[in-house]
Order: sequence, then C-alpha cells, then structure tokens
Amino acid sequence: MQPLLGVVYKGKNLIVISLLTLSALSFVPQFLLESQLSFKLDELLVIILAIIGLLWYFNGGNCYGFSMVPAILVTAALVAKIAGIFIEIGDAGDVASDIGALILLLSAAVVAWYQYRKREVFTTPIKL
Repeated sequence: MQPLLGVVYKGKNLIVISLLTLSALSFVPQFLLESQLSFKLDELLVIILAIIGLLWYFNGGNCYGFSMVPAILVTAALVAKIAGIFIEIGDAGDVASDIGALILLLSAAVVAWYQYRKREVFTTPIKL
C-alpha cells in the first residue's frame, strides 16, 4: 500500500471512530441515570460498540487500511438507538433524549458510508 493512501484511510477511520466514541461518551450520564435495565440496553450497546471501535483502531495498524469496520460499527449503533426508541416508546422524556442521539448517529453513519463510497485510488505519484 502506498504510504499516502494509508494516511488517507487512517483519517477516514479516525473520523468515524471518533464520532462513535463521542456519541458513546455523551450517553454515559443517560446510562447511569436510567431507572430500568431495558432502557439502559441501547446506551450500553453503543458504549460497547465504541470500545470495540477504539480497540480495533489502535490494534496492530488496522487504521491504515481500507476497512468497512468503522461504518459497520456506527450503523450497528444507529440500529441500537432506533431499537431503544421502540423499547422506550412509552416514556416521552426518554424518547426525546434518544432523538438527539439518533440524529448524531445518523449523521455519523451518512459520513461513514459516504467516505467509503468515495474510495481514493492514487495512480500517479505525488511530487514534492
């Protein structure tokens, strides 16, 4: 792999993993304040997915290659929050807090899938 291409993929992977991690960090207070275990599951799943993403990113140079792992993790977190809305549908306050999270994760998923659709291929060497 060309060194410059590895840096491009590292940046793309970092953006998506960072968005997922920031989302998970924003859910920690909500996770701690939820009263019912079933209402905590969606936040817990997003936090676990973010930890998996961080471990993947920092383990063995995974971040330098073209990978769909970050996009899949963000999409799984989005699905978890959508499921959380259906679980918490009876509590208007919990649903309202999940809507903001849903917008954040939907934005992150759109960014992730757009980035991976626009895969760069450098065919000519860059002259410095």
